[in-house]
Amino acid sequence: INAEYGQVTRLRVMEALQESTTVIIVKDSDPLLVETKILTENSPVLRFILDECEFQEHDMSDFSSDAVRVFLTLLDNHALGEIDETMFRDINKMAVVFQIGWLQEDCREWISKKMLTVANFSHLLKGH
Repeated sequence: INAEYGQVTRLRVMEALQESTTVIIVKDSDPLLVETKILTENSPVLRFILDECEFQEHDMSDFSSDAVRVFLTLLDNHALGEIDETMFRDINKMAVVFQIGWLQEDCREWISKKMLTVANFSHLLKGH
């Protein structure tokens, strides 16, 4: 009976794990296993795909695997921080595609700071 109980318990744990995680397909890398709640709390698009349509995986291979990893980290810690321009492009696209309002706002602030830096630098070059 104990062996049977252990087997049933392991099966239930595996089922629960599958229900609470999503497989993210990335370009040129092994798939990533992500807590579904992180995805669905932040994005109405992902909430629809994963909760309403009951998908267990999502293909994000349109974006670089590094950008997807950064994106997933951002969804968990909500802090854009310093990123390079190439990474910014993919992060901004994902923020728009997946309708993540707070990240879209962080991206607007990021680009505004970059534009201000360029404007200040140009002003300095002109000697004003």
